Amino acid sequence: MTEAQAHVMWCPWVRLYSDGNTELRGTNRFIGKVAQGDLIQGTGCLGSECMAWRWTDATQVDGFCGLAGKP
Repeated sequence: MTEAQAHVMWCPWVRLYSDGNTELRGTNRFIGKVAQGDLIQGTGCLGSECMAWRWTDATQVDGFCGLAGKP
């Protein structure tokens, strides 16, 4: 996939802090009402800014998440 396509994908490895009642905790999902298909800011793929991102060839057009395995 292109890096632009990856940026709109949810990353299962991302960790955000949310205020759940009275304490902060790490989470990678938003609890609450969100329109289907909306990506919560900060939970998307970082593409080449992530250490796990791998390019498929030297042109650096297409790549993939190395943590998810080679497609």
